[in-house]
Amino acid sequence: MTEPNFEVKKKRYKELNQAFGEPCIVHATTHKHFLNVFATKILRTQSEKDLPESEARTHSAMLDKYIHLDDTVFFTPGFSYNTMWDEYPYGFIFSIKRIDAQFEIFKIHIVLHLAKTCMRFWLKNEPELFLGASEEAKKLIDDFKRTDADPKYDFEGLPGGYFPFWFVNKEFENWFNNTKHKNELVRLFHNAREHVKVRGWFPLFNVRHMQSFAEKVFRTSEMRNGEMVSHRSISLDDPNFKGFFIYRAFSEPEKYLNERVKKELRTFFESCKRIRKDRVVIFDGNTSKNIIDCIY
Repeated sequence: MTEPNFEVKKKRYKELNQAFGEPCIVHATTHKHFLNVFATKILRTQSEKDLPESEARTHSAMLDKYIHLDDTVFFTPGFSYNTMWDEYPYGFIFSIKRIDAQFEIFKIHIVLHLAKTCMRFWLKNEPELFLGASEEAKKLIDDFKRTDADPKYDFEGLPGGYFPFWFVNKEFENWFNNTKHKNELVRLFHNAREHVKVRGWFPLFNVRHMQSFAEKVFRTSEMRNGEMVSHRSISLDDPNFKGFFIYRAFSEPEKYLNERVKKELRTFFESCKRIRKDRVVIFDGNTSKNIIDCIY
């Protein structure tokens, strides 16, 4: 990813938040996972999904596990993942009030922060790992070195460069598997994790503090975002469930809001007991409409 593209994504992120209007947290997802969720009405942690390893993996699965975040459900304030990754055109939208004491909140995208930690360490201590890197990987490495050396450059509010490792995910995994200093990197990961974690003094204050932090990020739409991580599965049949993000649902319904999707939404909608059915919406990136007007 080049810087101009990242700037476009930041602009789009702000536009999506402004169009939705109400502070929220979002779990972004693929088309396949979006439809699979309706069977249980639950956003499941990885261990509860009972998926094959090939299906359970995400962009960040390899790094997540080293800081004990692989068995979780990730959210962002607003529509960050939906703008960062094209393969996530769907999302489940909740009120910020859904954040409770078992959530962890990070001031930035935690796994991107870990990737930057890896790159700094390898460039200093194991540059030989990059011998034989692809042309795409070489460009990303050169971009990282340039931005990380620039004292005026910061990414997500922290000084230093940006390394979108998912573009060369297989190579990044090989570098990590072949490093001679994995234990030292894991120690650095835990230090990095604690450095960017949002904390409170006691549970009740912490919940209010986390909710306030998420609302501030939503309203400012800064791409230093933060992430909200639930260590438990999250039910959609919840008063704090606001609705669905379906990209271009109204401009390209044959692709994103077709009859199969409508059928799944009707089944879900009619089986829920606790949601405020008169307030659940479908948001397509520009407009919010009540779900009743969209699926019947």
